[in-house]
Amino acid sequence: MALFERFRSRERDAQTDSERAAALRATIETAIQSARREFEGLTRRVEEARRRAAFIETDYRDETGGLEPSDERLLDEMEASLMTGERRLVALERQIDGLEGLLGAVDRVFAGGDID
Repeated sequence: MALFERFRSRERDAQTDSERAAALRATIETAIQSARREFEGLTRRVEEARRRAAFIETDYRDETGGLEPSDERLLDEMEASLMTGERRLVALERQIDGLEGLLGAVDRVFAGGDID
């Protein structure tokens, strides 16, 4: 039986901590990239839908002087769809901000190394 326990070296602890931090960073960065891609794609689609909605409304009003009830319903559906897209954009912004905050937290947690 040993008189005292042996513990790993600081170098080995540092390597383990570095690997753990790298794994966390990689996972978080992947999630950030995914959210950014979704945000960028959705932003383009929402902007295009806005342009189409404005064109449709202007075009129909110019041609007929007003909108038929079926056209009003179509525009209402488009507006509801746009609002859904806008809500998702806000959620994605919040996710990206939060995930970037997590990256900062990982850096802070693993920056100190061993406490002397």
